[in-house]
Amino acid sequence: MKTKIKLNVEKILITVMICFIFIGFAGAEDWPMFMHDLERTGETSDVIENPEDLKLKWKSGTGVVWSSPAVSGDYVYVSSKGNVLYCFDRYTGELKWKFRTGGSLWSPPIVSEEYVYIGSLDGYIYCIDKHAGELKWKTREWKIGAGATVSSTSLTVSEDYIYIGVNIKAYAIPDLHGYYLCCLNKTSPHREIIWKTKIGNGVTSAAISGDYIYVGSGNNSRNAVNDTFYCIDKNTGEVKWKTVTGPLVTGPWSAFSTPVVSGDYVYIGSYDNHLYCYDKNTGELAWKFKTGDYIESSPAVSGNYIYVPSTDEHLYCLDKTTGKEIWKVDTRYPVLISPAISGDYIYIGAWKWGNYIYALDKSTGEVKWKFKTDAPVDSAAVSENYVYVGDWNGSVYAFAIPLKLNDESCSYNSDCQSKHCVHEVCRSNVSYCGDNYCDSGENYSSCSSDCEKPKKTNDESCSYDADCQSNHCVHGVCRPTDHYCGDNYCDSGETYSSCPSDCKIEKAEKEEQPDETPKTIEKTETEKSESQYIPFQIIGILIGTGILIALIVLIFILLKQRK
Repeated sequence: MKTKIKLNVEKILITVMICFIFIGFAGAEDWPMFMHDLERTGETSDVIENPEDLKLKWKSGTGVVWSSPAVSGDYVYVSSKGNVLYCFDRYTGELKWKFRTGGSLWSPPIVSEEYVYIGSLDGYIYCIDKHAGELKWKTREWKIGAGATVSSTSLTVSEDYIYIGVNIKAYAIPDLHGYYLCCLNKTSPHREIIWKTKIGNGVTSAAISGDYIYVGSGNNSRNAVNDTFYCIDKNTGEVKWKTVTGPLVTGPWSAFSTPVVSGDYVYIGSYDNHLYCYDKNTGELAWKFKTGDYIESSPAVSGNYIYVPSTDEHLYCLDKTTGKEIWKVDTRYPVLISPAISGDYIYIGAWKWGNYIYALDKSTGEVKWKFKTDAPVDSAAVSENYVYVGDWNGSVYAFAIPLKLNDESCSYNSDCQSKHCVHEVCRSNVSYCGDNYCDSGENYSSCSSDCEKPKKTNDESCSYDADCQSNHCVHGVCRPTDHYCGDNYCDSGETYSSCPSDCKIEKAEKEEQPDETPKTIEKTETEKSESQYIPFQIIGILIGTGILIALIVLIFILLKQRK
């Protein structure tokens, strides 16, 4: 039984390990929106181990790119100032489709389920099939009549709802005129507005955490003194709290500094050179950190640290709880680009004449890799072992680690020339005999080194419990249980009552057991006759002995008389 338990435990552990392996290879993590996720952390779980080995994989042309790419499945999506949304094959750079809107696209696309959503300066939100590039719908639900126009910022999609900042220009209706954060139902036929909340002048892109949306409103001016940061219930539009900050960096079409949520805190950059940290539940200021110039781009968060780009030509690493500076690195150019974090590295570009994208060690700020682009780049997206970025000259770049040969270690199929990363090793195909894994398509006949010998059914001969499907090898035969009535063995746990066919001997032994009552022991006839001769034998011996003694005495007397 101990052997059987040990074998079962080993099988369970192997099964769990295989499950984890397959989970690990379920596919690369998408980068579906600006700053990766709804909390805008800017960090992916996909890891590029050695960024110093990154090489240009492909380069494709578009219009001017002023936003971050989005990556979903096998595609990368890039919006351009020239009104066009592009879809490329993420591995080859092949153009799969392009879709033209009625206005410039200054905002990044966002992918949700099977669709790509984007806001355009023509005032519409577009929903486009992510595979075919076909228009599913477009809406400008907030248009309120002739002469009214809308200028939209970057949108956010969460579950069935779209959240977007709009500027409703209704000069004839003062109560309606102004900037709003709007919530639309993307699944309803007319995408009607669920709620809209007036929030002042200018709207940043939003971050969402739990049931709340965090968004800033400002004048996009360094002279502003009354810009406001909001926490709004995403289900009702009700303001939970708001607080006055320094001048926030917003714009009429998209925001540069987007709020970032991590743990119990929310962070946002400002034109007054500060990064602000607020308690996300109460709006209470936890700390603020001053840089040498304004903060236009969004910070990123990883672990206990927040990484803050500034136009003072530095990237800062701060303790996200206290605001204490850990390190800063001189970029030589103003940093208007938001960081993207993968594993131990930060990917970021420097604006203006720098024209570089960098990989920095996130623990020290040390430059590990850089690539000179044709023009200033926007924020990067990282997925699998690829880094994607667009520049202002209209080029989209994909960087990747060179493909590996068979038998070299890997993390993804795309790491290998063969496109088959099997259990973290590049193989010629998905079923590789000799790697100690019995993969789909392999069996004992085709690969005995990886696959177990098929188990036997009941009534077949066996040597061990592990030989049987039932895990019960009883007296050399596979049985459904350890106690099998009918095998002519009266096993432990079986009795004559439960299995008379196997335990007959038990009954016979009880019937033939000798009577334990004390009895007089009777002698046999032979024993009796032998016992009768014993006295006569003794008498004969005694008589013979006496005669012998008498003869000796007589001889002695006769000898003495002769003398």
